[in-house]
Amino acid sequence: MSPQIRFNYIIVLTIVTGYFFGFYFNEDSAGGGKIDLFEHEWGNFLLFRNAPLVETLISLDYESSRTPLFLIIHKYNFLIKEIDDLRLVTFCFGIFTFLFFYICLKNIFKDKDKSLILLVSSLILLSPYFRSSVFWANQEHLSIFFCILSLIFFYSSIEIESKKNKTFKYYTFTVVSSIFCFLSFYSDQKFFFLAPIIYFYFIKNNSIKFFLIYSFINFLLFLPAIYLFYIWEGIVPVESQFRLIYSPSNINIFISNIGIYFIPFFLILFYKNKFKPILINIKELFLITIIGVILIFLLPTNPSTEGSGIVFKLLSTIYLKEYFLFEWKIFKIIYLIINIFFIYIILIFLKITIKNLFIILSFALIFQLTYFTYQSYVDPIFLIMIYSLFDMKNINLMNSKVIHFNLVFYAFILISSIIFRAYVI
Repeated sequence: MSPQIRFNYIIVLTIVTGYFFGFYFNEDSAGGGKIDLFEHEWGNFLLFRNAPLVETLISLDYESSRTPLFLIIHKYNFLIKEIDDLRLVTFCFGIFTFLFFYICLKNIFKDKDKSLILLVSSLILLSPYFRSSVFWANQEHLSIFFCILSLIFFYSSIEIESKKNKTFKYYTFTVVSSIFCFLSFYSDQKFFFLAPIIYFYFIKNNSIKFFLIYSFINFLLFLPAIYLFYIWEGIVPVESQFRLIYSPSNINIFISNIGIYFIPFFLILFYKNKFKPILINIKELFLITIIGVILIFLLPTNPSTEGSGIVFKLLSTIYLKEYFLFEWKIFKIIYLIINIFFIYIILIFLKITIKNLFIILSFALIFQLTYFTYQSYVDPIFLIMIYSLFDMKNINLMNSKVIHFNLVFYAFILISSIIFRAYVI
């Protein structure tokens, strides 16, 4: 075993150990995880545990903005007797999510060093939002868990397909992939993007007979959603429908929330380019100009007092605590410049493909439909998709320097989040 590989395994062990210590010491690095558990999630759990399912789904005591699979699963979980049992179960889900992400990446990067793959998969354990979700039994992690399982079967199906050997196993895997992507959707509506991507990939590569059968199966899988949206008279539970407010200014927050994940890639490329400007083509420059002009008219009017993601929350905190005595319009100009930069680096690394556009627009839509937005809407799922689903360019994702730089970056975010929650908020 080379020193580099040994070093990678030591880092992974350190990250996993830190994950266990975070749970033991009741870390809440994202903020709000503990409050959500005691004020909302545990009450939701007791509601589902003690009442018929049909009644709980339309109850005004059901305080959630997500589809209810998390609560339905744990309604029948005999291991849970008290609140710490629920925390322990979701903590274990976090470990399995990390392990399944490793399996998923092994299917994608078959010839790459396993220690590097393991290191990438462990990066999600550095996510403040993922850690808070699994440490404090919030619901976000379950959709990520099922999303990764869906991708495992998706890429396994592609591997079988590439060998031109469409056996019963291949068709089974395509169906299982769809089942898991719908389970992801029934854990969190934001994951609705995954089912169409998987569906259209398989129907375009198969026969009419497959199309008819597979379409019927997907329709059956979507029936529970039709029922839920019918009894809710909306896409979220009745009690949470006040959150559905068209907020076009959130497009700025969305851009900054996803832009930060491309910073490590940009810095690596900038260094390789000997600190010279990284050029983009005329079409991309035109697109940046158009989006930039639109963003001017959609800048948030007021600083954030709740959620809104790392960048905008930081600017809002600096303004509200009067660390710098500038008017809010100065902060808005700074925020606009930051977002234009984020658009620039996103276009450097994301190919403009139908799949990429569909994913980006799906998440952008979610941000515009809700008044309260959070970094957890895209973290760590964007990291996962960068390595498993997005069509990328100008970067070797499995380069050791890239991965190690990502490691430093995500560790910095985690440590900063812990300090921010402890001393600033």
